Amino acid sequence: MLQSLSRKTKCVVQITLTTYDEDLCRIVEPNVSTTLERFRVLEAMKEAGIPTVVWLGPVLPFLNDSEENLRGLLDYCVRAGVWGILCFGFGVTMPAGTREHFYRCLDR
Repeated sequence: MLQSLSRKTKCVVQITLTTYDEDLCRIVEPNVSTTLERFRVLEAMKEAGIPTVVWLGPVLPFLNDSEENLRGLLDYCVRAGVWGILCFGFGVTMPAGTREHFYRCLDR
Protein backbone atom coordinates (compact mmCIF):
# COMPACT_ATOMS: atom_id res chain seq x y z
CA MET A 1 0.00 0.00 0.00
CA LEU A 2 2.78 2.44 0.92
CA GLN A 3 4.66 1.67 -2.29
CA SER A 4 1.53 2.43 -4.32
CA LEU A 5 1.01 5.65 -2.41
CA SER A 6 4.67 6.59 -2.80
CA ARG A 7 4.47 6.20 -6.60
CA LYS A 8 1.47 8.52 -6.81
CA THR A 9 2.36 11.19 -4.26
CA LYS A 10 4.86 11.99 -1.54
CA CYS A 11 5.05 9.29 1.12
CA VAL A 12 7.47 9.45 4.04
CA VAL A 13 7.48 7.08 7.02
CA GLN A 14 8.56 8.61 10.32
CA ILE A 15 9.60 6.49 13.32
CA THR A 16 10.77 7.42 16.80
CA LEU A 17 13.93 5.80 18.16
CA THR A 18 14.56 6.25 21.86
CA THR A 19 17.05 3.72 23.16
CA TYR A 20 19.38 1.22 21.53
CA ASP A 21 19.25 -1.16 24.52
CA GLU A 22 16.28 -3.51 23.97
CA ASP A 23 15.78 -4.25 27.68
CA LEU A 24 15.74 -0.56 28.55
CA CYS A 25 13.41 0.09 25.62
CA ARG A 26 10.88 -2.36 27.06
CA ILE A 27 10.97 -0.45 30.36
CA VAL A 28 10.94 3.11 28.99
CA GLU A 29 8.39 2.35 26.28
CA PRO A 30 6.26 -0.59 27.40
CA ASN A 31 3.64 -2.12 25.10
CA VAL A 32 5.12 -0.77 21.87
CA SER A 33 7.49 -2.10 19.22
CA THR A 34 11.09 -2.24 20.39
CA THR A 35 13.85 -0.27 18.73
CA LEU A 36 15.09 -3.37 16.88
CA GLU A 37 11.60 -3.98 15.50
CA ARG A 38 11.40 -0.35 14.39
CA PHE A 39 14.83 -0.63 12.77
CA ARG A 40 13.55 -3.62 10.79
CA VAL A 41 10.63 -1.48 9.57
CA LEU A 42 13.12 1.20 8.48
CA GLU A 43 15.08 -1.43 6.56
CA ALA A 44 11.90 -2.71 4.89
CA MET A 45 10.98 0.83 3.87
CA LYS A 46 14.46 1.30 2.39
CA GLU A 47 14.06 -1.91 0.37
CA ALA A 48 10.64 -0.70 -0.80
CA GLY A 49 12.06 2.66 -1.88
CA ILE A 50 10.05 4.62 0.67
CA PRO A 51 11.92 7.48 2.36
CA THR A 52 12.13 7.49 6.13
CA VAL A 53 12.78 10.01 8.88
CA VAL A 54 13.75 9.20 12.47
CA TRP A 55 12.65 11.23 15.46
CA LEU A 56 15.52 10.81 17.91
CA GLY A 57 14.34 11.04 21.49
CA PRO A 58 13.43 11.66 24.08
CA VAL A 59 16.94 11.46 25.45
CA LEU A 60 16.55 11.21 29.20
CA PRO A 61 19.30 12.06 31.69
CA PHE A 62 20.93 9.01 33.29
CA LEU A 63 18.79 6.59 31.26
CA ASN A 64 19.61 6.79 27.57
CA ASP A 65 21.95 9.77 27.26
CA SER A 66 25.12 7.69 26.87
CA GLU A 67 27.44 7.88 23.90
CA GLU A 68 26.93 4.13 23.37
CA ASN A 69 23.16 4.59 23.09
CA LEU A 70 23.41 7.50 20.67
CA ARG A 71 26.00 5.74 18.51
CA GLY A 72 23.81 2.63 18.36
CA LEU A 73 20.76 4.61 17.29
CA LEU A 74 22.73 6.59 14.72
CA ASP A 75 24.21 3.36 13.37
CA TYR A 76 20.67 2.05 12.83
CA CYS A 77 19.84 5.28 10.98
CA VAL A 78 22.87 4.96 8.70
CA ARG A 79 22.26 1.27 8.01
CA ALA A 80 18.61 1.93 7.19
CA GLY A 81 19.50 4.87 4.95
CA VAL A 82 17.12 7.29 6.61
CA TRP A 83 16.65 10.59 4.82
CA GLY A 84 16.65 12.68 7.97
CA ILE A 85 16.97 12.68 11.73
CA LEU A 86 14.91 15.09 13.79
CA CYS A 87 16.15 16.02 17.21
CA PHE A 88 14.77 18.92 19.17
CA GLY A 89 17.57 19.13 21.69
CA PHE A 90 18.55 16.55 24.23
CA GLY A 91 16.93 18.16 27.21
CA VAL A 92 13.81 17.33 29.09
CA THR A 93 11.51 19.82 30.76
CA MET A 94 10.44 19.07 34.30
CA PRO A 95 7.65 21.22 35.70
CA ALA A 96 6.92 21.23 39.44
CA GLY A 97 6.45 17.70 40.74
CA THR A 98 7.81 16.02 37.62
CA ARG A 99 11.45 16.26 38.73
CA GLU A 100 10.68 14.54 42.03
CA HIS A 101 8.71 11.81 40.28
CA PHE A 102 11.55 11.31 37.77
CA TYR A 103 14.13 10.91 40.54
CA ARG A 104 11.88 8.51 42.48
CA CYS A 105 11.59 6.39 39.35
CA LEU A 106 15.37 6.44 38.90
CA ASP A 107 15.78 5.29 42.50
CA ARG A 108 13.48 2.34 41.86
